[in-house]
Amino acid sequence: MPLEFEICHADRLVQATAVGELSADDIQAFLGSVIAAQAMAYAKLFDIRQVTGLANAGRLGEVADTVRLYDKMKLGPIGALAIVTGAIPQRVSYAQAFLSASAAAERPVRVFQETEEARAWLTTLDAAR
Repeated sequence: MPLEFEICHADRLVQATAVGELSADDIQAFLGSVIAAQAMAYAKLFDIRQVTGLANAGRLGEVADTVRLYDKMKLGPIGALAIVTGAIPQRVSYAQAFLSASAAAERPVRVFQETEEARAWLTTLDAAR
C-alpha cells in the first residue's frame, strides 16, 4: 500500500507516510479513514518524501472538495496539516497542488523539507491551543 498511517488519539495526531506512486484515490481513502476515526480535528503530519509519482493528480480537487465539505458543513474543526516533501521540487509541487485545491478550508497548513521541522511546528500550534 502506498500510504500508511497511524492515528494517535492520545496525542491528537495523524502521521501518514506515502511511498511509491500515490493516487488521489489513496488520499481520499486516507481522508475517509481519518473522518471515520473522528480525527479530523487532529494535527496531521503527511510525509511524501518517498513518493515517486502522483497518479490522477487532476482528481486532487475531489479530495480537496471532501475537506471543504467537511469544513462547510461545520462537522467539527480541521486540524493543522504539515506536509513533508524533502527538497525535491516535484514533491513540493505535489504538495502545492493539493494546498491550492483545498485552500478554502480553515486550518493552518505548511510545507516542510524535514520531519523534525514539521513536528516542531505542529507542537507549537498544539501548545498555543
